[in-house]
This record gives sequence, C-alpha cells and structure tokens, in this order.
Amino acid sequence: MTIRTTLMPMAKKGEAYEDGELFFESNTPGTYTVTPKTNCYCEATVIAAGAGGAYNSSSNRSSAAPGSSGSGCIVRIWLKASITYTIKVGEGGVKNGGVDYNCWGGTGENSSISLNETPLINAPGGNGGHVWWPNAAAAATQPEACSFAADNANFEKIEVVMNERGRSGGTSTGPGGASVLSGTTHGKGGSATQAGGASAATAGNPGYVKLVFVKVTKKYYRHARWLQPQLADNGIMGGETFAVACSTPKDSAYQCFNNGSDWSGGIDTYSNAAPQWLSFYNPVPLKVTKLRLGQIKNTSEQNNYYITSWKIQVSDDNAAWTDVWSGNATKPAQTLVAEIADSGYHKYYRIYVGSANYYSGHPRVFFNGVDFEASEKKAATVQDYDFVEYQFSTGGEMAETRGNLGGGERSDELNQIPNIKNSDYYYKGCSGQKAGA
Repeated sequence: MTIRTTLMPMAKKGEAYEDGELFFESNTPGTYTVTPKTNCYCEATVIAAGAGGAYNSSSNRSSAAPGSSGSGCIVRIWLKASITYTIKVGEGGVKNGGVDYNCWGGTGENSSISLNETPLINAPGGNGGHVWWPNAAAAATQPEACSFAADNANFEKIEVVMNERGRSGGTSTGPGGASVLSGTTHGKGGSATQAGGASAATAGNPGYVKLVFVKVTKKYYRHARWLQPQLADNGIMGGETFAVACSTPKDSAYQCFNNGSDWSGGIDTYSNAAPQWLSFYNPVPLKVTKLRLGQIKNTSEQNNYYITSWKIQVSDDNAAWTDVWSGNATKPAQTLVAEIADSGYHKYYRIYVGSANYYSGHPRVFFNGVDFEASEKKAATVQDYDFVEYQFSTGGEMAETRGNLGGGERSDELNQIPNIKNSDYYYKGCSGQKAGA
C-alpha cells in the first residue's frame, strides 16, 4: 500500500504541534528535505527497501530465491533548528529471472536521514538471492543492521528503540523476507515462485521513513544543600554577595573559606590571644547544620597551639549575637566539628573562640579552614537550577547538569525546585519539500 507522503506545513505564529503529530511520512521512493524551525525532538522510523526475487524458469529444472527485506530502526533523535536534513526513501530491488538464468534479485536501496550527504541514520537495503541453471539457488543474505553517525552539533541520537537486520527469504517458493516492522509490508523482500516454466518473482517493496514529534517535559532541580562559593576577596558584610570578616586583620579572612578539606592558608592572629572570631554573611538567610573549623596545619606545632573552647553564634544585624552551639576541646585536633541541631535561618554567622592553648610568650589563634553545610531560606527559581531533566512522552529521559553549580555532576542530593510549573515543550515548525520539486 502506498502511503501519501506527508510533509509538515510551515508553522503559524504561536501554533504548537501536538505530541505524536506527524512530521514526515512516506513509502514513496525518492529524496526529500526538511528544515526544523526550532530544535526538535522526534521519533524516527527508518526502513530500507527490500530486494527483488530471482527465478530460473527452466521447464524441468527451475529454481527460486525470494529477496531479503531491508534493515530498519526506530530511534529517538534531536534535530537542530534551521538545519536542512535530507530524507531518502529507498526503492525496492527489481525482480530478475528467465529461462535457464544465472542471476540475483535486485538489491533494495538504502533509506536514510542525512546532512550534507553524510548519513546520520542509514538503513541498508535487502540483498537478492541467487539462482542458476540447472536448478540451484542460494538464499539472500541478511543486510547489516542500521548505522548512526556520531553525535554532533546538528544531530544527537538519544535512544535506539529498535535496530534489526533485514530477514532472509529462503531458497524456494516464498513471499520474501518479512518487514522488520511488525504488521507492515514496508521494506519487504520480493517473492519468488518455483514452478517450472511458470516460475516468477516480484520486486521488493519500497522503504519507509516516518518522523513524529515527541512531547518533552522539563523538570528543574537544585542541590539540596547550599553550595559554599569560592572567594577572591573578603567581600562586603551586608552587601549583595557572600562575604567574610575576622577580628584580627593580619591576614585576609577569605583565605579560610576556599580550602575545603585541604586546610592550607588561613588566618594567624599573632600576637593576639583569644577571644577571636571569624564571621560570614549571606544576603539570603542560611540554616547551617554542620561546620568544620581547621586549626594549625604544621603537625609539629599542633600540641603548642589549639583551641580549647569555641561556639557558633548567629545574628540578623551583625550587632546582636545569639549562641546556637558551643563546645570544648581537651586535646589538639587539626579539625573541629560543630553539629548544629537548629540554628534557624540567619544572614550572619560567627565562629567565636573563647580560649586557646598557645606556646609561652607567643599568644595566637590559628584559623586554617572553614567548611560548612547549609540550606537557603528562599525558594529557588529556574535561574538557580543545578540540574535539568528532560522526560519524553515516548518513554525514557535525558538529563544535563549546569557545570557552574554542583561541579557538573548529578547527585542524589537534589530537590525539585518548588513553585515552578514543569514546562511542556512542543517543538514547533518545519518546512519541507521533495527534492527537485
């Protein structure tokens, strides 16, 4: 059955194509072009043409070899806006034969989707069987499976749903290799009949290509915990970005906040003994649940200089401070840890050192690293996302991370951003024509 070739019309302003709406469909051999107007997610069905049947019609020494069907695939792909793609629907292989013939059925043409003459998806056509006098035949071999170009700027293969080699047709009377797409005759191999002088064959069926729009739902996520930024300076306490300060300005306070578990750098309060403090500010209130404070890194001096009592304080104005955690240290430790049950949400936090051990005559307190875990009070917006997930109505998903937040890796510590409507994207618009039309 010949399917009327469908080329999706130009999109009207504001028009949205529905999920599952046909983009392109044809089993009429030929070459066509399509140009999406926006980035377009499609499910593509590509089936190559079947090979023709072959026969030898000697009256008492006949033979027959039906053709194999073309290979086929169903694959989900991204096509890019304003790029012209070429679609080829393969023509069925010709039948071949006669009295005392030595011949092969005609090979089916490939079907493909290409860009600049380079196949992005290529389905190999069916192979013809071989007959020869007096009465011998060899079955048609299977064509190779479909092949795909590597992902590039204008094409991306998301998921292969089906990729099947064409099917052989045997070595005697038969209908030809069956279509790889169940319930259709697309790409079917040509039949052949072994019946003495009445032996005969048919051509292979043409190929088939279909593109269907697929609905895409985007969901935005961000890391469950607030991500401590890297600092280049102390910043301005009470300003528009994260900032830090310390009681003794001998060193820059920000050096304590860039080091994570490395604990290099930091602040030396020489020649000032405790009490000393180190504070930080965020324009959006934070709830800190865990804080790690590094001390002197030089192992030979750790017994001489260490904090003996300290506490975590909070403030909303950088003037009035409230204790939310306190602790004592009875022996040297490079890293002190505060587990804070419930600090509430506050813009200002302060690490306050009440007392410290130091080498006789050399009072000083070392802050050699601060790392903390926190969450923000406000609900995140789309602009704050760390991770976006694409879910397709046809099944499956694709995801990508935002590299400048969260280190470019997906994490289990992700929360879907609240109060944001999950956007349904209908990729709109495509122009197309038969080549040469």
